[in-house]
Amino acid sequence: MNNDENMLTEQGDFVEIAAGIGYGTPPAAGWIPIADCPLLIVVGVTGVGKSTTIDALRAREMPFTMLPDRRVLTDDLIIARLQRADGVPVAQERDRARRFAYTRRFRERFPGGMAHALAHLQIGESAAAGQLIFDGLLGENEVGARRPIAAVGPLCGAACTGHCARTAAAGAQRCF
Repeated sequence: MNNDENMLTEQGDFVEIAAGIGYGTPPAAGWIPIADCPLLIVVGVTGVGKSTTIDALRAREMPFTMLPDRRVLTDDLIIARLQRADGVPVAQERDRARRFAYTRRFRERFPGGMAHALAHLQIGESAAAGQLIFDGLLGENEVGARRPIAAVGPLCGAACTGHCARTAAAGAQRCF
């Protein structure tokens, strides 16, 4: 049975994908929703200076944590979760057509695409101590979402269920 609705919030299924960055049900202490962290999303077309800007921040020794890149989040947050929802073994998907099929299915279910996945990250307290930076949003559905996804705190699109439905019923205006 396909269980897309809860694939990003399954209980007892916390995965740390990089030091201090994970998703799923977090351990009892030491992890906070990304919505409660300062997050800068760097957006721009190729050649506009995104990497140069991030390198300049490093050169000035500004304290920040880079979130995992888009490919890591796609592999660990989107494809692996869809594989689990389908009841198939989690495996690295290298076939381009199958990768696109997985990401297309995710975007159909969650129109915000990567922005929706990003909104479900949990951050370890040590990583959350400074500025978080992500530079992997693409396309109008992610960057120009109907509502701000991560600039002021993640807000899932209309297709979000699970935790968002519970918080919406309680009158909350964001996912967490």
